[in-house]
Amino acid sequence: MVNMKAQMNIVVIMITLAIFIGLIIFLLTLSKSITTSKFSNLYVTNLLISTMRADTGYYNDPNCKTVSDLIKCAFFTPTWKCGDNGPECKEYANLTLDTLMKRYHLSKKNFRYLLIVDPLSGAVKEPTGETSRLTFGDESLLKSRTRKLPATYYIEVPSGYMIYHLRVRLIISD
Repeated sequence: MVNMKAQMNIVVIMITLAIFIGLIIFLLTLSKSITTSKFSNLYVTNLLISTMRADTGYYNDPNCKTVSDLIKCAFFTPTWKCGDNGPECKEYANLTLDTLMKRYHLSKKNFRYLLIVDPLSGAVKEPTGETSRLTFGDESLLKSRTRKLPATYYIEVPSGYMIYHLRVRLIISD
């Protein structure tokens, strides 16, 4: 009887050991599926979404409430004043984006960003005939050969009978 008990203990130990080894192998294969590239793309996408949804904090003006509202205002009416005597939309958008990006880049030392806003539908033309485009941040990223991580966000802007769609692209380089 004692001999059977010892054999039973050895069997239980072997089964437990096999379960732990199987669990370790499973976790190791799972960790390989999340690569640095996928994580970086997810980071940039979440950074852009968080930035667009961020509340500017100072003005209750519907054109200046969130960053996406501010970008719409800066694109269509850049000289609109936020609040009674506040800054113009374009100036305030630049300041707000710069402040938010500085807050987000604390974990990266050489963090640079470029935010590009351009229309998708109902193209908005400049007086020169070119399609309008807004940029915020470091424009040298367009020509830079460093590793760039892009993300895209879309804003729908109803205006009378027209609906404009703005594409907001964030490019960061670390």
